[in-house]
Amino acid sequence: PLVETAELTVGEVGIGVSFKVHVDRSFRLEGRDVKRGENNDEGSKEKGNAMVRKTRRRAVTEGSIAGDDKDEGATEGEKLMSLKHITNEKFSDELVIAVESMDAGDLSALFDKQLKTRLSTLAQQPVGSKVVVAVIKRAARLDGINVEEKIARMVMANFKIICSTKQGCAVVQACLENFYPANKVMLAEQLLELDTVDEFSVFWVHGSHIFSMMLASLDESGLAMVGFSLSGHYVTLSSHIRHYKPVRALLVSLVNTDSFNEILPEVEQELVSLACNKFGHFIISALIESSPSSIKSRLISNFTSKIATLSIHQVCHAVIVTALEQGTASTQAAFIEEVCTVSTNQADMAVIKLTKDRYGHVVVLAMLKVSRHKQVHNVLKASILCKQDELIENEFAAKVMKTIKTEFHNRTSGNYSK
Repeated sequence: PLVETAELTVGEVGIGVSFKVHVDRSFRLEGRDVKRGENNDEGSKEKGNAMVRKTRRRAVTEGSIAGDDKDEGATEGEKLMSLKHITNEKFSDELVIAVESMDAGDLSALFDKQLKTRLSTLAQQPVGSKVVVAVIKRAARLDGINVEEKIARMVMANFKIICSTKQGCAVVQACLENFYPANKVMLAEQLLELDTVDEFSVFWVHGSHIFSMMLASLDESGLAMVGFSLSGHYVTLSSHIRHYKPVRALLVSLVNTDSFNEILPEVEQELVSLACNKFGHFIISALIESSPSSIKSRLISNFTSKIATLSIHQVCHAVIVTALEQGTASTQAAFIEEVCTVSTNQADMAVIKLTKDRYGHVVVLAMLKVSRHKQVHNVLKASILCKQDELIENEFAAKVMKTIKTEFHNRTSGNYSK
């Protein structure tokens, strides 16, 4: 411990000392009561005095330890790094805490001497990435320093390597959440360097979330370039558990651009198939909700004449509900009339089957909701009530009947919503 060497001069070497050996609680050997040894040899004394040297700071390179912690000119960051013997493999949690209170000078020194040459490596480590994220957040709160711009350039230069790990993606996410808009745009434009579907797929393994964040910083031309890079693969990617979320984010970002009209046919030709897919149906619902009215109607029209079948599908019924909620009044009426009409090859109306179905009754409830105050609403209720004797014992039909009866009660009591 330093307290035991109080009698010695800092920087003095080559002198004799005496001390007591002590074992601490962790069974480590320590020297206690350190004292200067008695030496009557003047020659040895002069030699010892000649070897007293002035402490100096040494340039820090990657893999080395920071300057001596006894150096009065060292920053707080350097002292802590030295005390903890920080290397590329091990970073102290105490440093993360210390970074939060550093001023601009200490933060710049810490970055230049300890992080700059090894940022891409540290960003991929569980503990090292926490230090980098802490520096990014602190730099964002301090004005007048260029640490943010330096980090942005280094992340750009090593973008693919950094994003190959979960920790690296957390660093990029911190950049996107804390950087100035100009630096966010520079990072987002790294997506334009990904040319193939394989490169996007590798990036999405850990970077699916930051992909969605980066899209928000791209202009229309940048979005178009990313969109066209995936042409010919949208159906396959939309059906994949790891890829459907970034694809959904991309298509939603493209719906109001001119390039979407060139991408839409690829999705539209397999729209019903995707609507029945475990993952693809999320994309179709999102497109219906986000598209302008002209494209929205075009998408919804693909379900015409298929309502009865698709409404009892375990995932597609959710898309039909979205189509009912987002469709025009004429589209809503057409869908309701389709299931309330008895065709030549049917013994009963499709709405009765839907009412008794686990998924279909959800669609019927949506029809009752969107058609309220419209003439087709009475057609729907009459079609259901005419077969109410068959519906009483069914648990799903009971929910529909309850909704109809509640509406009737509210109307007669004056509580019916206008």
